[in-house]
Amino acid sequence: MHSSVNFQRSTTACVALAVLATACGSVTDPGEEAPTLPPDVSMVIDFSSFASGESALSNVSPSSTQVGINWTRAAASIVVWNIALSVTLVTPVAAFIAAANQTPERQEDGSWMWAYDFSVGAVSHTARLEGRFVPQGVQWQMFLTKDGEYSNFLWYSGTSGLLATEGQWNINLHPSNPTPFLQIDWTRDFTTNIGEIRYTNVVPAAAENGGYINYGLVVSSTFDAFYEVSNAENGNMTSIEWSRSSQNGRVRAEHLYQDTNWHCWNGTLDDVVCP
Repeated sequence: MHSSVNFQRSTTACVALAVLATACGSVTDPGEEAPTLPPDVSMVIDFSSFASGESALSNVSPSSTQVGINWTRAAASIVVWNIALSVTLVTPVAAFIAAANQTPERQEDGSWMWAYDFSVGAVSHTARLEGRFVPQGVQWQMFLTKDGEYSNFLWYSGTSGLLATEGQWNINLHPSNPTPFLQIDWTRDFTTNIGEIRYTNVVPAAAENGGYINYGLVVSSTFDAFYEVSNAENGNMTSIEWSRSSQNGRVRAEHLYQDTNWHCWNGTLDDVVCP
């Protein structure tokens, strides 16, 4: 079982040092420069290792013709999240990724604003991302506009540490239904590229409220990536670990196997006995 992400890592000391213009990594005085944007991976889980069985087989072994039950069950455990979020998050994620190529402007109140146009497919949108230094780090708000449909909709907000190595996003569902939808907690080490990202369902009164999928990378010679999928409605938990280079891995899900053992697959996604 992987340890929980420490979403509340203290950055207070670092912020205080930065305010006094003393050394704290490469941080400069907040306000003198725009806050550092969180990385793209703060909002996007990588589902590519568990694409369809056909595409997965083409990646690992052109001669393979079928996928074992263990890999299939692992993939099925995350497919609902993958499908739902690939549709629901397409616009807010596109807006955030586009911000990295923009130049922010400092506002009279000391905040910073990224204002720009971007497209989702052939549809144009306007984004306004606001960042403000606060005692805990940086506070963010993303407002989106689509001509003829919605204007300055606060699609998501969040906070990040001053060094942009951890934070949280709170995403609303849609301009036509602006209810709380998803909480994203993330950490990232820019030196090792190790980190975790957790999507938690926060739709009020929903049966799946509190359910989550957690994705992370770890330093390991065996399995260097993992998912944890929690179903809030029935209490089921699925744990998945795999190697990103060789594609072998294992899954543990008591509700699927009626045991608490690991069930493995090899580099061609065939079922094998776990070592």
